[in-house]
Amino acid sequence: MTDLRGVFVYPWDLLSEGVNEGIAAIRHDLGCTAIALNCNYHSGRFLHPRNRHGSAVPTMRGVINHREGSGAAFTPNSDLYPEGLLPVREASLADSRVIERAAGAAREAGMAFNLWVVVLHGSSLGIAHPELCSRNMYGDVFRYALCPAQPQARAYARALIVDICTQFKPDALILESPTYLGVIHGDHHELFLAHLDELAKLLLGLCFCDACRECAIKAGVPIEDVLKAARMLCDQLIEDERGALDPAFSRAEMVSAFLAFPELFAYLRVRGEVVGSLLGELRAAAAGHGVKVGVTTSIFTRPASKAWMEGVELRTAASAADYLLTVSYFADENQVRGDIRWVKRLTGDQPFQVALNAGHPDTLSASDLTRKALIAADEGATGIFYYNYGLLTRERLRWVAAANAALAARG
Repeated sequence: MTDLRGVFVYPWDLLSEGVNEGIAAIRHDLGCTAIALNCNYHSGRFLHPRNRHGSAVPTMRGVINHREGSGAAFTPNSDLYPEGLLPVREASLADSRVIERAAGAAREAGMAFNLWVVVLHGSSLGIAHPELCSRNMYGDVFRYALCPAQPQARAYARALIVDICTQFKPDALILESPTYLGVIHGDHHELFLAHLDELAKLLLGLCFCDACRECAIKAGVPIEDVLKAARMLCDQLIEDERGALDPAFSRAEMVSAFLAFPELFAYLRVRGEVVGSLLGELRAAAAGHGVKVGVTTSIFTRPASKAWMEGVELRTAASAADYLLTVSYFADENQVRGDIRWVKRLTGDQPFQVALNAGHPDTLSASDLTRKALIAADEGATGIFYYNYGLLTRERLRWVAAANAALAARG
């Protein structure tokens, strides 16, 4: 039974509406039984279509807003974190005590209170600590991505979980990005004028920092052979552009490359073990406070069968966390069904929840969103969360309400 019907929520959107008023609207107007409130987020540029009357957050007072850097909506306990490595406190959010207020309002309304946590994806810490960031085969630093193999980054992640659980005692945590991130990030004025197929993007995004190399060596993977193969293939793929080939070409070539260079495949398996072991550590940290941990299947790579490109091996991740949150952001309802069924096929009886994008371009109508929500419920999802409360128009919020009403009617 799908008991949890929720939305992802930014703290500044609750402050804009009024915390109590926002929670009441989510509960009664949308028919949600849960929220996933973000408490630590990265930079971004947002369209807030309903924001016509300003905001309590100075940087979020427009319809189109730009959030510089990453920051936390709470005051971190500096005693928990490695020296010099703690979340950047976002004063307007932390001073408002929005998390505590939202928790109280949600629980008073009989809703599950989940916190949504961005773990290793954040440019503020990455710029301050480039030595902890992912670094590709050419030595290029991905300043938006702390590497999950780096001991200090892992210590930071554990401290973040303990800090959040200690301060707020949520019902569950939804973890985003305790993983590797790829080369395509949507960075400011990102200019890639060469055609990169799936294999080239994968190779360009592989991390070869000292910690990743050490993990490979410990696993018996010949790291110099991996580097040699990755550089050779990537150099050729970038230079030898073949235009917009059918994606099936790239998928077949990726498998062919792993067969020709098994050391590459072995390196990918090590990445999955790195992420899986970190997830286990974060789950243990939260369990000490009685908090469940879910993890998104991926961020930028979809469907879930491609989550391995971010270091998420589905079986390993499902075993390491309390549940997976399958991010099924697709316009075609059959793709939603297929995505969920693939996760189930690999993870067996492990519990899972589903995230649906109620926005453009993945949702076309109220009936479209309702069908996808019912598919997720029929497949056995214990929770369905819609993305994202503050980014949706009033009309699309009505679509969320219609989907939830259909789920509630089914029981």
